[in-house]
Amino acid sequence: MYYRYNYDPTDTREAFYNSNIKQLDLSFQWPVTRDLYALGRYNYSIRDKKVIDSLIGLEYREGCWIFRSAIQRYVRSAGRTTTNFFFELELVGLGAFGSSPIEALQQSITGYQPLSPRPIEVGRYDYYE
Repeated sequence: MYYRYNYDPTDTREAFYNSNIKQLDLSFQWPVTRDLYALGRYNYSIRDKKVIDSLIGLEYREGCWIFRSAIQRYVRSAGRTTTNFFFELELVGLGAFGSSPIEALQQSITGYQPLSPRPIEVGRYDYYE
């Protein structure tokens, strides 16, 4: 949970309430069950009285596969919003199908860790015999 604001001691009282950034930002990755995780972020502008960025998602792990889904909505400009839908099926050790939400989740949720770590690139001398 974060509270963001900017402060200039030379601002008048009116400028302080009308032009400074004041935002509340909540994010989480929470286990619902042993194999199901809920993910989310909520960024609210107190000054503008509107949601700036929101994201909600689920991750489900079952043995050798993982399903991830997320919906993200954010403000692009005054009065314009964008909504993104992500769905991914990962076959552990083989690959993944769909639009991966991992990058959006890592950017939005502080400390987000995927249920399965991404494999590292095999080096030139790995598995050399």
